[in-house]
Amino acid sequence: MIEALLELPPPAGYVRAAGWESYDEAPKGEAWARFAEALEAGIEAGLARDGVEALRRFDAAEALVPPDALYGRLLLGINRSQALLAADDAAGAEEEALRALKLGRREKKEHWAALASLALALVYLARGKRADARGRLAEAVRGFTRHGDRLRQIECHFILGEIAYMAEDPIRAGAHYRDGLGVAREAGEQEWIELLTSRFEHR
Repeated sequence: MIEALLELPPPAGYVRAAGWESYDEAPKGEAWARFAEALEAGIEAGLARDGVEALRRFDAAEALVPPDALYGRLLLGINRSQALLAADDAAGAEEEALRALKLGRREKKEHWAALASLALALVYLARGKRADARGRLAEAVRGFTRHGDRLRQIECHFILGEIAYMAEDPIRAGAHYRDGLGVAREAGEQEWIELLTSRFEHR
């Protein structure tokens, strides 16, 4: 597993179907609503650490994704990658995350690519590839910052801080915890404020 890094507050590495408000091409309609509901069921199973059940539910969601909803394909790839990690299939998780990243880049959607990069970073950590994870996280946090996705900025800074701490670089770790804490306070993310304050004060 990810050296305790999977113990992230919800939604951890999972990505819900909400959050399209900033896109002109936002999916809508009954078909998307059915897909989003099925996807959410998979995410809930994943958050309960039942990777096998999550994968089963994501398979059901795939049958419902509207054919022209590329974001739905992206979400399935990212969420499957996290469920595969929970099911101890890091190789499969990496394949899904890489496919999602390729889709985001092909469509020239910076936020999509950032979401996939975060998922891939978690996979790299599970496989012991800290340097690769750090590179993906640095790319992701830039995309999240430009897009205004503060929750994911916080996650990236926290994980970067944990990587630096494990590498015995407390100064760099503290800088990431501090940066994440600043964003968490702006966003009013109380659970993250408490977690990052604890890290910043005791490491």
